[in-house]
Amino acid sequence: MESYRSEFKIKEMKSLISELNIASDMYYNTSNTIMNDKEWDIKLDRLKELEKETGIVLNNSPSVNVGYEVKSKLEKVKHEYILRSLGKTQDKNELNSFIGNKKAVGMLKLDGLTTDLIYKDGELIEGSTRGNGEIGEDITHNIKTYINVPKKIKYKGKIHIVGESIITYNTFNEINKNGEYKNPRNLVSGSVRQLDSKICAKRKVKFLSYNVFGKEFISKVEELKWLEEQGFDVVDYKIVNNLNKDIEELKSLAAKKQIPIDGLVFTYDDKSYGESLGNTAHHPNHSMAFKFYDEEEETLLKEVQWQVGRTGVITPVAIFDPVELDGTEVAKATLHNVSTMKKFKLGLGDKITVYKANQIIPQIRENLTQSDTLEIPSKCPVCGHETNIKISDNAEFLMCENPNCKAQLVQKIKHYCSRNAMNIEGLSEKTIEKFIEKGYLSSIEDIYKLQDKTEIKRLEGFGVKSFNNLVKNIEKSKECKLENFIYALGIPNVGKTTAKTFVEFIKGDNPYIKLCNIKFLTVDDLLKMKDCGEIVANSIVEWFHNKDNINLVSSFIDEIDFIIEEKVEVIAKENPLKGMKVYPTGKFTLKKSELKSKLEELGAIVEIGYKKSLDYLIVGSDISKSGKVDKAKRDNVKLFTEEELMKLI
Repeated sequence: MESYRSEFKIKEMKSLISELNIASDMYYNTSNTIMNDKEWDIKLDRLKELEKETGIVLNNSPSVNVGYEVKSKLEKVKHEYILRSLGKTQDKNELNSFIGNKKAVGMLKLDGLTTDLIYKDGELIEGSTRGNGEIGEDITHNIKTYINVPKKIKYKGKIHIVGESIITYNTFNEINKNGEYKNPRNLVSGSVRQLDSKICAKRKVKFLSYNVFGKEFISKVEELKWLEEQGFDVVDYKIVNNLNKDIEELKSLAAKKQIPIDGLVFTYDDKSYGESLGNTAHHPNHSMAFKFYDEEEETLLKEVQWQVGRTGVITPVAIFDPVELDGTEVAKATLHNVSTMKKFKLGLGDKITVYKANQIIPQIRENLTQSDTLEIPSKCPVCGHETNIKISDNAEFLMCENPNCKAQLVQKIKHYCSRNAMNIEGLSEKTIEKFIEKGYLSSIEDIYKLQDKTEIKRLEGFGVKSFNNLVKNIEKSKECKLENFIYALGIPNVGKTTAKTFVEFIKGDNPYIKLCNIKFLTVDDLLKMKDCGEIVANSIVEWFHNKDNINLVSSFIDEIDFIIEEKVEVIAKENPLKGMKVYPTGKFTLKKSELKSKLEELGAIVEIGYKKSLDYLIVGSDISKSGKVDKAKRDNVKLFTEEELMKLI
C-alpha cells in the first residue's frame, strides 16, 4: 500500500512541476500570465511538501535553483562496476531457447547513450557515459539538466543507477527542423557531451533507468519497481507470457511513446539465477538482446569500381548514393567476386537495398530493378593487361596476370611492410604509390635500396627526419622471424597462422636451412602438415617452384637476418585446459594471436575449427551468429568462458 501511495505522490509531483514550469516560461518569455501569484505559491508549497514526504527532488523542479555549468573538458571516469554490452540474436528460436522454462522480463532496448548515475546519502554526486564499459566520461554537469532525473532520492546508501539517456522522436523532430542531425541517438550523444550544460538543457534529454548496482534484489521486476519508488522513470517492460505477442506489444508501445529503440532486451526475472550464470568479458549471461533486423536502406547504384589486389584478383566494389546505417554513413560495399555481381544482375542506376551484416560490413541485400547491364572488364583497370576468369571454391574471380601491374606491386609492397609481416613503418599505400611513380620502387628488393635515394628528403611531405626514420625502420625490420618473412612474401592462401605452422613443419635446425629445404617439399608432404588442405599445399608448392619468385627472394635474402630462436620447453602448470582440445569462438578482449598463445601456454591444443572431438569450446562475446554454442551442447562439448580463462592466465 505504501508503494502505491508513493507512486501517486510522484505522479502528482511531476504534474505540478510541469504546470509550474509552463506557467514560469509563459510569464518570463511571452509576458502572458496563465497562473496568478497566489495559485503559483499554493502549487509550489504543495510540491515542496511532496518532495519532503517522498524524499525525492527532480532536477527540473522549480523548488531547485538550477545554475548552468561550463566545463573546459570532459574528465575520464573509471567505472566501479563494468558496464558490459549484451549478447545479441535475431533468431526467435535462439531467444526461446535462452528463456527456456524460466520466468523472463522483456524490456525496450533503448537507442540512446548508456549512462551511470551515482547517488550517495540520497544526493546525486556523479553521472557518466558508458564509454568502453570500464572508462567513461564525467557528464554530471549535464545530468543535472535532464528533465526527469531525481536530484535527491529516499535511499541513503551509495548506489549506481544505470539507464539510457534518450531524446524522443517528437523532441528530435522539434529540434531537427533544419535537418542538422541524423537521428535521436546522434543528437543525444552530442548533447550530453557538451561542455556548456545550457546547451544540453535545451535538448530535453530524458533518462530511463533499468539497472541497479550496489543493492540486491530478488527479482528484476522488484528492481524496476524500486526504481520507480525512488522517482526514476523506468524502461517499459513486460513479464514474458507469449513471446511473439509480447514482442509486438513492446514494439507498439515504443512507437506510441515515440521512444527510439533498436530491439528488445530479455532477462531472467530471478536475479540470483541470472547472476549465477556469470559473465563473459563482453556481456552478462543473464540477458539477451533481440535485434529485429539488420537496418536496411534503399539507394541507387552509381558505379562499380574494380580494385586490383596483390595476387591479381580484381574485386568489384559497388558505389552508391550515401545512406545511413547503424549511425554511420555508407556509400560502398564489396561484391566479393564476379559470381556475386552476376547474381545481383546489376546495372548503373539500379535501385538496390543495402545493410550492414552483423552491424559491421556493408552488403547489398537485393537489386530491385535488375537491369543486368554491367559488363565484366576485358582489361585490367590499372595496367590494361587482358583479364581472365578463374574458378575457385565454385566462384568466378576476375584476374590480372600481368606480373608488372602497378596495382599489384603497390599491394604486394604494402603487404610486405604490414605489421604482421616485416613491420616497416613509414611506407603507407600513398607513399608506396609516390615512390613507384618516382622510380624508387619497382619490386620488393628496392625497399632495401631506398637508403641511397637521398633525394626523397626533398619530396613534398618528406624531410630529413622522416627519411631518416624510414631508413631506420627498414634497417630494424631486417632482423625478423622466418614465419614473418614467409607471410610477408604474400603466398596465396597463406595467412600468418599458416605461415607459422609451415615454418614449424619444415625440417631444419635454423631458419636458413629451413628456407633451403622448402624447394624439396611436395604437395603430398604438405598434406601431412596440420590443418593444410590441397589448396594451401598447391599454393605453397607453385609459389616456390616459380622462377620469378625464387629470383625475387634471392635478390634480397642477404639483407635479412633471421632470428634463431632457442627452443625452450615450457611446462604448463596444472589447469583444466592442459592437454585439452579447444577452439575459441566469438569476440575476445585479447587479439586472436594473443589468445592462441595464451591457450598454448596453458598446454591447450588449439584446433583450427570446430570439431565434435573438442574438449572445450572457449566462448567469447557476440556468439549469437555462430551457432557453435548450440553445436557444443548437442555434441556434449563443455563451454569455457573468457572470464574463466582470464582467471587462469
